[in-house]
Amino acid sequence: MPNVSWVINSFYGKNFKTILNECRVREACIRLGDTERYGNITIQGIYESLGYRSASSFNRAFRQVTGMSPSAFLKQAQVEKV
Repeated sequence: MPNVSWVINSFYGKNFKTILNECRVREACIRLGDTERYGNITIQGIYESLGYRSASSFNRAFRQVTGMSPSAFLKQAQVEKV
């Protein structure tokens, strides 16, 4: 019987950690872009609420998923709202 890791790798072509980071980063993007709800929360507050323990691991995952840093994403999101 295949284990969960094998099923995830076979079905998605990615490991569990990669999929988890993609989900967390997508949620971070939503929160960074939603200044009405999350504008009073820092980037650190957002990544900590999503389970990241350090800025470096969050920044690395964010860059891998989006191709930019969280602060660059935030600036871009603010410009697009204007």
